Amino acid sequence: MDGSTTAPRRGPRDWLVDACLFLLAVFIGLVLAGMRLEVSPRPPSWLFNLDQATAVLGCAALWLRRDR
Repeated sequence: MDGSTTAPRRGPRDWLVDACLFLLAVFIGLVLAGMRLEVSPRPPSWLFNLDQATAVLGCAALWLRRDR
């Protein structure tokens, strides 16, 4: 192995699985965010915002993952 080989391209099935997992992660994130806003006491706003930003980055990482 000289390292010049490239990974196989993602096919339609891979794109479909990635899209479904991405949408599932977004849906779960929205449901949990809504539940968190309904609890008492509410979390500090800075912590909630940081958690949401981290969730967005996690969804982006899931979408942009690389096959090895």
